[in-house]
Amino acid sequence: MSADRIGKWPANSSEARKNREFVKVSRENMLRTIHGENHPVPITFFVSNDLVHMGEIMIPSGGEGSRASEPDCHKGDAVFYVEAGPVTFFLPDTFDTFLVEEGEAMYIPEGTRYQCINYNDKPIKVIFSIAPEI
Repeated sequence: MSADRIGKWPANSSEARKNREFVKVSRENMLRTIHGENHPVPITFFVSNDLVHMGEIMIPSGGEGSRASEPDCHKGDAVFYVEAGPVTFFLPDTFDTFLVEEGEAMYIPEGTRYQCINYNDKPIKVIFSIAPEI
C-alpha cells in the first residue's frame, strides 16, 4: 500500500465510487490491526468503508484456558465464515452459545453483542462481513 493511503480507513465509499477506484487487495495492502483491550486479537481488514467492512479475525490457541475476542457489538448485520475452526460464538446478553464448524457461517443481527472463543489447540480464522449502512 502506498504511504498516501495510510489513515484512510474506513474509506469514503462515495468518493471511491465517484473516482471509479478499483484496488486489487493483496496481503501487502490490507490493514492489519489488534482489536481489544482485555482480549486482544489480530484483525485484518480487506475493505472498510461506510457501507461494508470485510476482513478476518485470527484467534490464537494456548495460554491459560481458552482464547477469545473482545465482546463486540456494532451497527449493521454481520456474517462470519469459519475458515479454520471450529469457533464458539458466545452472546453475553443471553448466555447463548453456538458451535460453528469449519466451512459453516454465523449470522449476527445488528446490535447483538458477541464474542468469538477458541477452545481448540490450534489457531482459528474467521472471515467477516459487516454492513453498517444497509
